[in-house]
Amino acid sequence: MIDIVRDWNENEVRLRPGTYWHLFRSGGLLKHNARMGKGVVFSVSFIAEAPGMEKAVTPFFMGRFDDIKEALWENVRTKSFAALPSRLKAFYCFESRELAERAQREWFASREQGDRELLELRISEDAIIHRCDAMWLETSQDQWPLSADRYWKGEMTAAPFPEVLVHGGFYFPGWEQFPIAF
Repeated sequence: MIDIVRDWNENEVRLRPGTYWHLFRSGGLLKHNARMGKGVVFSVSFIAEAPGMEKAVTPFFMGRFDDIKEALWENVRTKSFAALPSRLKAFYCFESRELAERAQREWFASREQGDRELLELRISEDAIIHRCDAMWLETSQDQWPLSADRYWKGEMTAAPFPEVLVHGGFYFPGWEQFPIAF
């Protein structure tokens, strides 16, 4: 397994051990960006740290800027877990193909949300990651403050559905087969 790759500027990118999986929404620019970056892409949360890029957002955020649950989760994170990636701008992936396929079935089965394609990836050693249980998001509203705290602590429920939030760089090993979008 390759542990060091070079980005579009020939900078070394050291990769963590292990493979992760992302559900790519057709029509997005992720594959194009990966192709242009020689497989290396950075999360919107990372890009938003650059001067003038503070307002950069993800498609996930665009649909949730007035979502009270996401606002509460973000408030708990900023108050008690500020070093962790924000759900609103981080890159989401799964630590196994099976978990990604489960998310495809359970979260993205409706036609309105469109088909998602599984993409294999590796995460940069420099990236900040948070492994958490998405099941905490399924609790009743009166439990949200406690559930958000447990989510950010990385606690797992009795029947967990782990997801991984990434702030930083990641690499797609199959980038050379990705079509150029334009």
